[in-house]
Amino acid sequence: MKSPKAIFGISVLLLLVYIIVLSQQFSSVQEIIPVHYSGDGGDGFGSKNFYGLK
Repeated sequence: MKSPKAIFGISVLLLLVYIIVLSQQFSSVQEIIPVHYSGDGGDGFGSKNFYGLK
């Protein structure tokens, strides 16, 4: 069994990599994005900054 510290460290590293990749790709995301989905697809739309991400 791996140590909890090692598992936590790997989790934090993956989170940081994910944040870096998202921050680099954010500018290529369309300005208006679906923010709610139903069985028929996206039915609610908002700004890509909807959650305060800039």
